[in-house]
Amino acid sequence: MFETGTGVEKNLVKAFRLYKEGDRLEDPACRFALGKYFENNLVPEDEQNRGMEDVVSYYEYAADKGHAEAMTKLGYMHEHGIYYDKNVNRALDYYKKARKQNDPLAINYLGLYYYRMAQRSEESLKQKYYEQAINLFKESRRLGCTRASNNLGMCYEQGTGVERDMAEALECYMEAATRGYSQGMFNVGYVHLYRTKRSRLNEDYEKAAHWFRAAIVKDPELVDAYFYLGLLFEKGLGVDCDYHSAFGYYKKAASLEHPKAATKCGNLLATPHGLVNPDKVEALKYYKRASELGDAEAYLRMAEMYEEGAEGVRRNEKLAVQYYERARELGLAEGSVNLSRMYETGAFVKKDTNRARELLIEGANNGSYIARNKLISTGVLPSMHAGDEKDDDSSVSGPDPSGMYFPKRSPFARPESKRSAFGSAFESKRISQIGSPTRMQFGEHNEYPEEENKSHAREKSESTIKPRLHKEEETIDVKQELLIPSPEKPRSIDTDY
Repeated sequence: MFETGTGVEKNLVKAFRLYKEGDRLEDPACRFALGKYFENNLVPEDEQNRGMEDVVSYYEYAADKGHAEAMTKLGYMHEHGIYYDKNVNRALDYYKKARKQNDPLAINYLGLYYYRMAQRSEESLKQKYYEQAINLFKESRRLGCTRASNNLGMCYEQGTGVERDMAEALECYMEAATRGYSQGMFNVGYVHLYRTKRSRLNEDYEKAAHWFRAAIVKDPELVDAYFYLGLLFEKGLGVDCDYHSAFGYYKKAASLEHPKAATKCGNLLATPHGLVNPDKVEALKYYKRASELGDAEAYLRMAEMYEEGAEGVRRNEKLAVQYYERARELGLAEGSVNLSRMYETGAFVKKDTNRARELLIEGANNGSYIARNKLISTGVLPSMHAGDEKDDDSSVSGPDPSGMYFPKRSPFARPESKRSAFGSAFESKRISQIGSPTRMQFGEHNEYPEEENKSHAREKSESTIKPRLHKEEETIDVKQELLIPSPEKPRSIDTDY
């Protein structure tokens, strides 16, 4: 009661003292609770400075006495090499013992294990492992595990191991969200944001904004929620257009090391956008930080600034070429297109029309309509006819009239949340990803876990290939996560969950 504030004023010190009394009676539940208190330093000053050896001894005692949560905790520690050497078999042994006592989190972790097995297995075995994972998620969900509800929702959303069903996914996410789970809240918001691609309803944007706000109230470091709120305020979708609020949300996400958010801060500072006077020097600082975090667009924006020069930013052709090249290496079509222009005209590099054409083809292959149209106009590619490009409405990715962009997301990637190594004793403290792009939560073991970041590219329009490319409305790509998740760069399957 004192720990949760149920019926009495919350008082962790008093709760700790009561657990100490229970420990004298060798009660395993009290011993496990004390381990969590010591691990997270939620103890009176005179009790502090216990080492992990003492913490683990509490968990081991409780587990030896059959305490299911202690077994799950030790399983997590063995699986991730926390204090112990990494030992997946030992972890599975603990999880299975805890499952016999219907510990929902242990069952969820077993589901994650089989999910990863499916990802790594040959095609003939994938469905078998997926089915095991889905069944375990369902079992854990029935026992009340919000993480399992969230994970099952991601399976339905992605059609992984089950038939794709967005209505069922939203139901799972909503179940997790209404139980106060921040990742479920984020996912509810993301589904509403995704639905606007088809509904075009402002109501869906409003719901997305509502759930993103709820997520950051519950988890003030859920970085992707800040990022998407910034996007909604910047574009006036579901909320009044407010560049100051957009900048504030982007700035917070950038402080939590969200690469794309840092680039967005730079974009808003580089041009008026209703802010105070543009500050290109400050914008360049944000671009540099975003580039250090791996955002391709940041390299592109720095290249533009150094190529053209700006107030407070000296022109530097060498850096311009270097940064366009780096953007290109990171797969940004605009980097290839701009380098092609330079090789075509001999600006800052030795003129080489063959190299210019190679780069233009590369840009077209990476999705640049500018490059494709240039190649068509010069006869390198045949003209496209109406109906040649199929609009696959089943795809999660693609632009939408609002300027938002919905990338294809592989299962179990989650929005990123800056958290401590072990987390709080009573709420989730870290989000991790499984899979590539986006948002699924597995995390650490303290009611325990939680975790996006991907980059996107901005297309430009041009009248010809030679002049500077003109900027058009940005599109977004969570190749965040969220949580991204990420990184806000494309991710492969994360073996840590």
